[in-house]
Formats: sequence, structure tokens, C-alpha cells
Amino acid sequence: MTLNISPAVLKDLKSKKMRSPAYPGINLEVALKRASGLYVKERRNAVAFPVAVSYWGFGPKSSGGLVSVAALKSFGLLDDVERGPGGRSVKLSDLALRILLDERPDSSEKSDLLKQAALRPKIHASLWKKYGAELPSDSNLKHALVFDFRFNENTVDEFIREYKDTIAFAKLGASDSLSLTDEDKTLDVELDTSEEENPVQDEQLANNTGRASLPPKGSLAAKAVGSSIPVSKNCVISVSATGEVTQKGIKKLIDYLNLINDSFPEDEESAQNPN
Repeated sequence: MTLNISPAVLKDLKSKKMRSPAYPGINLEVALKRASGLYVKERRNAVAFPVAVSYWGFGPKSSGGLVSVAALKSFGLLDDVERGPGGRSVKLSDLALRILLDERPDSSEKSDLLKQAALRPKIHASLWKKYGAELPSDSNLKHALVFDFRFNENTVDEFIREYKDTIAFAKLGASDSLSLTDEDKTLDVELDTSEEENPVQDEQLANNTGRASLPPKGSLAAKAVGSSIPVSKNCVISVSATGEVTQKGIKKLIDYLNLINDSFPEDEESAQNPN
């Protein structure tokens, strides 16, 4: 069974656990090493995604390859190339080439570009804007990330390590300021589906806006059923299933919804009238 929610509330979607904001799965130093490995093999040329990740020792569908590509893109080191008959391709960005090919000793330009790359991820920019070089204690930082930035408590330690390593590698200090555009001032909380056994694709959610009628009562062996339920003015929940639908399957769906219920924000009416 697949649970689909309309695009209007896509950012509020939670799965079996609360999602953290999107953040690089590897630090900037590791990302640059992988960018350098890609340059040695392909120079400035576009390369098919499976080939690119193979240079780093990953398979085309491995989480390590997906995480690496996402991190390099987040730091601004990698660009997607328009999909062709062979599928997705990537190539090193101008920022990556300017950093990798700058062999001048004590290059101030390279130093500045490293700092720019370090703060390209929006969660990095948000934290630097809030704290700068003076981070609070790990316990206070963790509390802020969990409650102010909506991090999953099970992944927040991993992010703190990545962020500190990246800031240290880029040698960001108290004198380094960040000028944010209006667009950058809003933290873009993206869904990270890399750890899901059956990740929900955004395009599937966005495209599944049509309504389907329920099958007649008793037709539990229907091969495809679906229903769209308007639960608020901004939210339509669509439930669809392929294959045989049984009472056991419906019970599992109900159990699953009960499991994730607390991960969703309270609706305004309930919050105003708790009783």
C-alpha cells in the first residue's frame, strides 16, 4: 500500500520517524576528495551517474553513491546535466574546478571559495547566521537542532560532526560574515528518503492528485483500489493499493498511521480547543 499526500503538505510529511532537514552526508573535505577523483577520471566532461559513483567504489543504487552525489551538489561542487537517453549525468561545477585547480600557495581566492562551499548547504548557512564561529555546547546545540530546526534526535549527532568538520576544514572564523538573500533566509527543510526501505518519490506524491472510487464492499481481492480524503482545506490524503487487499493489510495500514500520528504537527483547531 502507498500513502500519498497532496503537494501542499509535502514538507510536513513524516514516515516511520521524524525527518531531519536536508544536510550533507559527508563533510566538505571528503566531498572535495571525491570531486578530485572524478576530475582525474573525467576532467570537465559530463559523466553518467552510475559511472561517477563507481569511481568512489559505489554501485549505481547504493546509498553511499546517492549520499555522495547529493552532498557534492549541496556544497555546489557538482551539477546535474540534462537527462539523456542514457539517464542521469553529472559534471563538476565551476566552483569545484576553481578550488581543485588552484595550486597557488596561500591562495586567498581558494580560501574564500572553500568558505563559500562550506556554507552552501542551507542548514549550514542557517547555523552560521545564528551562531557564527561561537557554537554553543554540544548539548545546547543538539537541543536547538532538535526543537528549533526539527532534526531527528537519532541523526543530529552525525550532522553536528559533519558541520564542525566542514567549518574547521574551510577555516571559517569570527571575521567571516554571511550575506543571505531573501530566498536563503528561509531554511528549506527537505525530506531525506535515503534511509527508507521503500522511499516515497516526490513526483509520485505530486502527480497523484486524482480521485478514485472505492470498490464495492466485499471486493477485497481487487487488484487496484484508491480513495482521496480531504482532511483540511490544505490537505488531501490519498490512499492507494495494488495487489490483493485484505483485512490484514488494512489493519497494518491503520497501525502504521497510528505509529506516525505524533510526528505530524497539530492542526490549528485542535491546538486552540484542546478539550
